[in-house]
Amino acid sequence: MYKKALFALMVAISLLGSQASVAVAESNFAVGDKWAFGKEIDLMEEIRPQLDELEGNITELMESEEAEMVKNASGLELKSFDLANKAVLGFYYTGEVVDDFDQMIHMQTEQSLYSHTVLGTKFTTMIPGEGEHNLLLKAWCEDEDWDEENGQCGEDDDAGQFELLDNNTGEPLVLEETTTTLGGSMHYVAKMTQDTWWTQDTHELARTEITIALGAAGGITIKNVPNITRNGVSILDDGGEGEEAEFECANGYETYPFYYANDGWEDCDDGSDEPGNGYDFECDNGDTIMTHCNAGALATVGYGTALGVIRATKDSGKNVKVIATETRPVQQGSRLTAFELKHDGIDVSLIPDTAVGYTMANNLVNKIIVGADRILRTGHVYNKIGVRCISKSTG
Repeated sequence: MYKKALFALMVAISLLGSQASVAVAESNFAVGDKWAFGKEIDLMEEIRPQLDELEGNITELMESEEAEMVKNASGLELKSFDLANKAVLGFYYTGEVVDDFDQMIHMQTEQSLYSHTVLGTKFTTMIPGEGEHNLLLKAWCEDEDWDEENGQCGEDDDAGQFELLDNNTGEPLVLEETTTTLGGSMHYVAKMTQDTWWTQDTHELARTEITIALGAAGGITIKNVPNITRNGVSILDDGGEGEEAEFECANGYETYPFYYANDGWEDCDDGSDEPGNGYDFECDNGDTIMTHCNAGALATVGYGTALGVIRATKDSGKNVKVIATETRPVQQGSRLTAFELKHDGIDVSLIPDTAVGYTMANNLVNKIIVGADRILRTGHVYNKIGVRCISKSTG
Protein backbone atom coordinates (compact mmCIF):
# COMPACT_ATOMS: atom_id res chain seq x y z
CA MET A 1 0.00 0.00 0.00
CA TYR A 2 2.78 2.41 0.98
CA LYS A 3 4.85 1.62 -2.12
CA LYS A 4 1.88 2.05 -4.48
CA ALA A 5 0.97 5.44 -3.03
CA LEU A 6 4.57 6.57 -3.19
CA PHE A 7 4.89 5.39 -6.79
CA ALA A 8 1.77 7.35 -7.80
CA LEU A 9 3.17 10.48 -6.14
CA MET A 10 6.49 10.12 -7.93
CA VAL A 11 4.79 9.65 -11.32
CA ALA A 12 2.81 12.85 -10.74
CA ILE A 13 5.99 14.72 -9.88
CA SER A 14 7.64 13.21 -12.94
CA LEU A 15 4.94 14.63 -15.21
CA LEU A 16 5.48 18.05 -13.73
CA GLY A 17 9.18 17.61 -14.25
CA SER A 18 8.62 16.60 -17.89
CA GLN A 19 6.68 19.78 -18.55
CA ALA A 20 9.45 21.78 -17.00
CA SER A 21 11.91 19.91 -19.24
CA VAL A 22 9.85 20.80 -22.31
CA ALA A 23 9.95 24.42 -21.34
CA VAL A 24 13.68 24.56 -20.76
CA ALA A 25 14.43 22.47 -23.85
CA GLU A 26 13.29 25.33 -26.04
CA SER A 27 16.02 27.49 -24.56
CA ASN A 28 19.72 27.34 -25.27
CA PHE A 29 21.32 24.82 -22.89
CA ALA A 30 24.93 23.80 -22.80
CA VAL A 31 26.32 20.48 -21.69
CA GLY A 32 27.01 20.62 -17.97
CA ASP A 33 24.20 23.03 -17.12
CA LYS A 34 22.52 22.08 -13.80
CA TRP A 35 19.52 23.18 -11.72
CA ALA A 36 17.99 22.08 -8.44
CA PHE A 37 15.38 22.96 -5.85
CA GLY A 38 13.96 21.26 -2.77
CA LYS A 39 12.10 21.57 0.49
CA GLU A 40 12.60 19.97 3.93
CA ILE A 41 10.08 20.02 6.78
CA ASP A 42 10.98 19.52 10.44
CA LEU A 43 8.05 17.41 11.62
CA MET A 44 8.98 17.81 15.29
CA GLU A 45 8.62 21.59 14.95
CA GLU A 46 5.26 21.09 13.29
CA ILE A 47 3.97 19.27 16.38
CA ARG A 48 5.93 21.41 18.87
CA PRO A 49 2.78 22.59 20.75
CA GLN A 50 1.72 18.99 21.37
CA LEU A 51 5.25 18.01 22.46
CA ASP A 52 5.45 20.96 24.84
CA GLU A 53 2.12 19.94 26.35
CA LEU A 54 3.33 16.34 26.77
CA GLU A 55 6.58 17.43 28.44
CA GLY A 56 4.61 19.78 30.68
CA ASN A 57 2.25 16.99 31.74
CA ILE A 58 5.16 14.67 32.59
CA THR A 59 6.93 17.43 34.55
CA GLU A 60 3.71 18.24 36.40
CA LEU A 61 3.28 14.58 37.29
CA MET A 62 6.88 14.36 38.57
CA GLU A 63 6.33 17.40 40.82
CA SER A 64 2.85 16.43 42.03
CA GLU A 65 1.92 15.64 45.62
CA GLU A 66 0.99 12.11 44.56
CA ALA A 67 4.49 11.52 43.15
CA GLU A 68 6.05 12.92 46.33
CA MET A 69 3.85 10.62 48.42
CA VAL A 70 4.88 7.58 46.35
CA LYS A 71 8.54 8.60 46.64
CA ASN A 72 8.37 9.02 50.42
CA ALA A 73 6.51 5.75 50.90
CA SER A 74 8.40 3.49 48.53
CA GLY A 75 11.34 5.34 47.03
CA LEU A 76 9.87 4.78 43.55
CA GLU A 77 10.56 7.87 41.46
CA LEU A 78 10.74 9.22 37.93
CA LYS A 79 13.87 11.36 38.27
CA SER A 80 14.28 12.76 34.76
CA PHE A 81 13.28 12.34 31.13
CA ASP A 82 14.52 13.46 27.73
CA LEU A 83 12.40 13.36 24.58
CA ALA A 84 15.25 13.91 22.13
CA ASN A 85 13.47 12.72 18.98
CA LYS A 86 13.93 14.05 15.45
CA ALA A 87 11.89 13.62 12.28
CA VAL A 88 12.19 15.32 8.89
CA LEU A 89 10.35 14.96 5.59
CA GLY A 90 11.93 16.29 2.41
CA PHE A 91 11.71 16.54 -1.37
CA TYR A 92 14.33 17.60 -3.90
CA TYR A 93 14.55 17.92 -7.67
CA THR A 94 17.78 18.15 -9.71
CA GLY A 95 18.45 18.36 -13.41
CA GLU A 96 21.50 18.34 -15.68
CA VAL A 97 22.29 18.50 -19.40
CA VAL A 98 24.38 15.37 -19.83
CA ASP A 99 25.39 15.59 -23.53
CA ASP A 100 24.29 16.75 -26.99
CA PHE A 101 25.50 13.81 -29.03
CA ASP A 102 24.03 13.01 -32.47
CA GLN A 103 21.83 16.11 -32.70
CA MET A 104 20.07 15.11 -29.45
CA ILE A 105 20.09 16.94 -26.13
CA HIS A 106 20.25 14.44 -23.27
CA MET A 107 18.83 15.66 -19.94
CA GLN A 108 18.79 13.74 -16.69
CA THR A 109 16.55 14.70 -13.76
CA GLU A 110 16.23 13.16 -10.32
CA GLN A 111 13.32 13.57 -7.94
CA SER A 112 13.41 12.19 -4.40
CA LEU A 113 11.04 12.02 -1.47
CA TYR A 114 12.64 11.04 1.84
CA SER A 115 12.00 10.84 5.58
CA HIS A 116 14.45 10.42 8.44
CA THR A 117 13.38 9.65 12.01
CA VAL A 118 15.76 9.41 14.98
CA LEU A 119 14.55 8.21 18.39
CA GLY A 120 16.32 9.30 21.55
CA THR A 121 13.83 9.01 24.42
CA LYS A 122 15.24 8.38 27.91
CA PHE A 123 13.66 8.00 31.34
CA THR A 124 15.68 7.76 34.57
CA THR A 125 13.81 6.09 37.41
CA MET A 126 14.32 4.54 40.83
CA ILE A 127 12.85 1.03 40.69
CA PRO A 128 13.54 -2.40 42.25
CA GLY A 129 16.44 -4.32 40.78
CA GLU A 130 15.99 -7.36 38.58
CA GLY A 131 14.60 -10.41 40.36
CA GLU A 132 11.63 -11.52 42.43
CA HIS A 133 10.62 -9.37 45.38
CA ASN A 134 8.24 -10.19 48.21
CA LEU A 135 6.76 -6.81 49.07
CA LEU A 136 4.79 -5.44 51.99
CA LEU A 137 2.90 -2.16 51.83
CA LYS A 138 2.72 -0.89 55.39
CA ALA A 139 -0.01 1.63 56.13
CA TRP A 140 -0.69 3.33 59.45
CA CYS A 141 -2.02 6.46 61.11
CA GLU A 142 -0.13 8.30 63.83
CA ASP A 143 -2.05 8.66 67.09
CA GLU A 144 -2.07 12.45 66.89
CA ASP A 145 -3.59 12.30 63.39
CA TRP A 146 -6.39 9.89 64.20
CA ASP A 147 -9.86 11.50 64.13
CA GLU A 148 -11.84 9.30 66.51
CA GLU A 149 -15.11 11.11 65.92
CA ASN A 150 -15.12 10.63 62.16
CA GLY A 151 -13.13 7.39 62.11
CA GLN A 152 -10.49 8.71 59.72
CA CYS A 153 -6.84 9.69 59.59
CA GLY A 154 -6.58 13.47 59.52
CA GLU A 155 -9.21 16.13 59.02
CA ASP A 156 -9.55 15.25 55.34
CA ASP A 157 -8.60 11.58 55.74
CA ASP A 158 -5.28 12.28 54.02
CA ALA A 159 -2.77 11.93 56.87
CA GLY A 160 -2.16 8.20 56.47
CA GLN A 161 1.45 7.01 56.37
CA PHE A 162 2.69 4.45 53.86
CA GLU A 163 5.91 2.55 53.40
CA LEU A 164 6.93 -0.13 50.90
CA LEU A 165 9.05 -2.78 52.60
CA ASP A 166 10.85 -5.98 51.72
CA ASN A 167 8.57 -8.54 53.34
CA ASN A 168 11.47 -10.93 53.93
CA THR A 169 13.66 -8.48 55.86
CA GLY A 170 11.19 -5.85 57.04
CA GLU A 171 13.58 -3.21 55.67
CA PRO A 172 12.81 -0.56 53.03
CA LEU A 173 12.94 -1.94 49.51
CA VAL A 174 16.35 -1.62 47.84
CA LEU A 175 16.01 0.41 44.65
CA GLU A 176 18.34 1.04 41.73
CA GLU A 177 18.68 4.03 39.44
CA THR A 178 17.78 2.78 35.99
CA THR A 179 17.85 4.60 32.66
CA THR A 180 15.29 3.31 30.19
CA THR A 181 16.17 4.04 26.58
CA LEU A 182 14.06 3.94 23.45
CA GLY A 183 16.45 4.68 20.60
CA GLY A 184 17.13 3.94 16.98
CA SER A 185 16.43 5.37 13.56
CA MET A 186 14.26 4.81 10.51
CA HIS A 187 15.02 6.06 7.00
CA TYR A 188 12.84 5.90 3.86
CA VAL A 189 13.84 7.12 0.41
CA ALA A 190 11.91 7.02 -2.88
CA LYS A 191 13.89 8.20 -5.91
CA MET A 192 12.88 8.59 -9.55
CA THR A 193 15.54 9.15 -12.22
CA GLN A 194 14.31 10.36 -15.62
CA ASP A 195 16.45 10.50 -18.79
CA THR A 196 15.03 12.43 -21.76
CA TRP A 197 16.40 13.05 -25.25
CA TRP A 198 15.27 16.12 -27.21
CA THR A 199 15.85 16.97 -30.85
CA GLN A 200 18.10 19.99 -31.22
CA ASP A 201 16.31 21.50 -34.19
CA THR A 202 12.63 21.04 -33.32
CA HIS A 203 12.97 20.59 -29.53
CA GLU A 204 10.66 17.57 -29.55
CA LEU A 205 10.81 14.79 -26.98
CA ALA A 206 12.24 11.74 -28.70
CA ARG A 207 12.74 9.24 -25.92
CA THR A 208 12.24 8.84 -22.15
CA GLU A 209 13.66 6.37 -19.63
CA ILE A 210 12.40 6.29 -16.04
CA THR A 211 14.06 4.44 -13.16
CA ILE A 212 12.39 4.20 -9.75
CA ALA A 213 14.19 3.09 -6.58
CA LEU A 214 12.77 2.59 -3.09
CA GLY A 215 14.94 2.15 -0.03
CA ALA A 216 14.38 1.71 3.68
CA ALA A 217 16.69 1.15 6.61
CA GLY A 218 16.37 1.34 10.35
CA GLY A 219 16.75 -0.21 13.72
CA ILE A 220 15.25 0.10 17.19
CA THR A 221 17.07 -0.14 20.50
CA ILE A 222 15.03 -0.75 23.67
CA LYS A 223 17.03 -0.94 26.87
CA ASN A 224 16.10 -1.39 30.54
CA VAL A 225 12.34 -1.24 30.07
CA PRO A 226 10.74 -2.17 33.43
CA ASN A 227 8.58 -5.27 33.32
CA ILE A 228 7.02 -5.35 36.77
CA THR A 229 4.76 -8.34 37.29
CA ARG A 230 2.70 -9.78 40.12
CA ASN A 231 2.39 -13.54 40.10
CA GLY A 232 3.75 -13.54 36.57
CA VAL A 233 1.18 -11.03 35.27
CA SER A 234 2.15 -7.48 34.33
CA ILE A 235 0.83 -4.84 36.71
CA LEU A 236 -0.37 -3.01 33.59
CA ASP A 237 -2.79 -5.86 32.94
CA ASP A 238 -5.90 -5.30 35.05
CA GLY A 239 -6.79 -8.99 34.75
CA GLY A 240 -10.26 -8.29 33.38
CA GLU A 241 -13.30 -6.60 34.82
CA GLY A 242 -14.41 -7.81 38.22
CA GLU A 243 -11.12 -9.47 39.17
CA GLU A 244 -8.91 -8.11 41.94
CA ALA A 245 -5.51 -8.84 43.43
CA GLU A 246 -5.50 -11.45 46.18
CA PHE A 247 -3.21 -12.00 49.13
CA GLU A 248 -2.15 -15.62 49.61
CA CYS A 249 -1.58 -16.58 53.24
CA ALA A 250 1.68 -18.29 54.14
CA ASN A 251 -0.24 -21.40 55.25
CA GLY A 252 -0.98 -22.08 51.58
CA TYR A 253 -4.73 -22.68 51.80
CA GLU A 254 -6.21 -19.23 52.43
CA THR A 255 -6.53 -16.20 50.15
CA TYR A 256 -8.09 -12.82 50.83
CA PRO A 257 -8.56 -9.57 48.87
CA PHE A 258 -5.18 -7.84 48.78
CA TYR A 259 -6.45 -4.77 50.64
CA TYR A 260 -7.10 -7.03 53.67
CA ALA A 261 -3.34 -7.37 54.17
CA ASN A 262 -1.76 -5.10 56.77
CA ASP A 263 -5.07 -3.52 57.76
CA GLY A 264 -4.52 -4.17 61.46
CA TRP A 265 -6.71 -7.27 61.54
CA GLU A 266 -5.36 -10.79 61.16
CA ASP A 267 -7.46 -12.55 58.54
CA CYS A 268 -5.06 -15.45 57.87
CA ASP A 269 -5.00 -18.21 60.49
CA ASP A 270 -1.25 -17.86 60.72
CA GLY A 271 -1.31 -14.06 60.85
CA SER A 272 0.88 -13.77 57.76
CA ASP A 273 -1.29 -10.94 56.41
CA GLU A 274 -0.14 -8.78 59.33
CA PRO A 275 3.63 -9.44 59.53
CA GLY A 276 5.74 -7.55 62.02
CA ASN A 277 2.78 -6.22 63.99
CA GLY A 278 4.46 -6.93 67.32
CA TYR A 279 1.70 -9.28 68.41
CA ASP A 280 3.14 -12.54 67.12
CA PHE A 281 2.36 -15.36 69.54
CA GLU A 282 4.22 -18.64 69.63
CA CYS A 283 3.94 -21.59 71.98
CA ASP A 284 7.02 -23.45 73.17
CA ASN A 285 7.54 -27.15 73.63
CA GLY A 286 6.17 -28.22 77.00
CA ASP A 287 3.88 -25.23 77.53
CA THR A 288 0.64 -25.55 79.46
CA ILE A 289 -1.95 -23.22 77.99
CA MET A 290 -5.22 -22.05 79.45
CA THR A 291 -8.18 -21.29 77.17
CA HIS A 292 -11.58 -19.76 77.82
CA CYS A 293 -14.75 -20.14 75.74
CA ASN A 294 -14.20 -21.45 72.19
CA ALA A 295 -12.26 -19.96 69.28
CA GLY A 296 -11.77 -23.11 67.26
CA ALA A 297 -13.13 -24.51 64.04
CA LEU A 298 -16.63 -25.04 65.43
CA ALA A 299 -17.03 -21.36 66.26
CA THR A 300 -14.91 -19.65 63.61
CA VAL A 301 -14.64 -22.32 60.86
CA GLY A 302 -11.40 -23.34 59.17
CA TYR A 303 -8.35 -23.70 61.37
CA GLY A 304 -9.77 -21.68 64.21
CA THR A 305 -8.35 -18.47 65.66
CA ALA A 306 -7.12 -18.85 69.24
CA LEU A 307 -7.17 -22.65 69.00
CA GLY A 308 -5.43 -22.30 65.63
CA VAL A 309 -2.29 -21.27 67.52
CA ILE A 310 -2.43 -24.49 69.55
CA ARG A 311 -3.10 -26.60 66.46
CA ALA A 312 -0.17 -24.96 64.65
CA THR A 313 2.06 -25.70 67.63
CA LYS A 314 1.14 -29.38 67.54
CA ASP A 315 1.61 -29.48 63.75
CA SER A 316 5.12 -28.07 64.21
CA GLY A 317 6.06 -31.10 66.33
CA LYS A 318 5.88 -29.47 69.77
CA ASN A 319 4.04 -31.01 72.72
CA VAL A 320 1.73 -28.78 74.75
CA LYS A 321 -0.98 -29.30 77.35
CA VAL A 322 -4.23 -27.34 77.52
CA ILE A 323 -6.40 -26.45 80.49
CA ALA A 324 -9.84 -25.44 79.23
CA THR A 325 -12.38 -23.64 81.39
CA GLU A 326 -15.97 -24.83 81.20
CA THR A 327 -17.13 -21.26 80.37
CA ARG A 328 -20.44 -20.80 82.12
CA PRO A 329 -23.31 -20.42 81.50
CA VAL A 330 -23.36 -21.88 77.95
CA GLN A 331 -20.44 -24.27 78.54
CA GLN A 332 -18.57 -23.51 75.27
CA GLY A 333 -15.32 -24.70 76.86
CA SER A 334 -16.64 -28.08 77.92
CA ARG A 335 -18.93 -28.68 74.95
CA LEU A 336 -16.74 -27.32 72.12
CA THR A 337 -13.11 -26.59 73.08
CA ALA A 338 -12.48 -29.80 75.01
CA PHE A 339 -14.19 -31.81 72.26
CA GLU A 340 -12.06 -30.24 69.48
CA LEU A 341 -8.76 -30.66 71.30
CA LYS A 342 -9.54 -34.24 72.24
CA HIS A 343 -10.48 -34.95 68.64
CA ASP A 344 -7.12 -33.54 67.47
CA GLY A 345 -5.15 -35.64 69.96
CA ILE A 346 -4.06 -32.69 72.10
CA ASP A 347 -3.72 -33.24 75.86
CA VAL A 348 -6.59 -31.25 77.43
CA SER A 349 -7.98 -30.96 80.98
CA LEU A 350 -11.32 -29.35 81.83
CA ILE A 351 -11.74 -27.18 84.96
CA PRO A 352 -14.67 -25.16 86.35
CA ASP A 353 -14.45 -21.39 86.01
CA THR A 354 -14.06 -21.04 89.77
CA ALA A 355 -10.78 -22.97 89.65
CA VAL A 356 -9.01 -20.38 87.46
CA GLY A 357 -7.58 -18.47 90.44
CA TYR A 358 -6.22 -21.60 92.11
CA THR A 359 -4.73 -22.91 88.85
CA MET A 360 -2.85 -19.69 88.15
CA ALA A 361 -1.81 -19.06 91.72
CA ASN A 362 -0.05 -22.42 91.74
CA ASN A 363 1.70 -21.73 88.40
CA LEU A 364 0.00 -24.63 86.65
CA VAL A 365 -0.15 -22.66 83.35
CA ASN A 366 2.41 -20.43 81.68
CA LYS A 367 0.40 -19.08 78.71
CA ILE A 368 -3.19 -18.00 78.16
CA ILE A 369 -5.01 -17.86 74.81
CA VAL A 370 -8.55 -16.54 74.44
CA GLY A 371 -10.64 -15.50 71.47
CA ALA A 372 -12.50 -12.21 71.09
CA ASP A 373 -16.05 -11.31 70.13
CA ARG A 374 -15.13 -7.66 69.54
CA ILE A 375 -11.82 -5.76 69.28
CA LEU A 376 -11.94 -1.96 69.26
CA ARG A 377 -9.51 0.38 67.54
CA THR A 378 -8.29 1.34 71.00
CA GLY A 379 -7.16 -2.25 71.59
CA HIS A 380 -9.92 -3.08 74.07
CA VAL A 381 -11.13 -6.69 73.81
CA TYR A 382 -14.67 -7.91 74.50
CA ASN A 383 -15.24 -11.60 75.21
CA LYS A 384 -17.26 -13.99 77.34
CA ILE A 385 -17.90 -13.63 81.06
CA GLY A 386 -14.81 -14.82 82.93
CA VAL A 387 -12.10 -13.31 80.73
CA ARG A 388 -11.75 -10.29 83.03
CA CYS A 389 -11.22 -12.64 85.97
CA ILE A 390 -8.48 -14.45 84.06
CA SER A 391 -6.76 -11.21 83.03
CA LYS A 392 -6.82 -9.93 86.64
CA SER A 393 -5.32 -13.21 87.83
CA THR A 394 -2.29 -12.70 85.56
CA GLY A 395 -1.25 -9.77 87.73
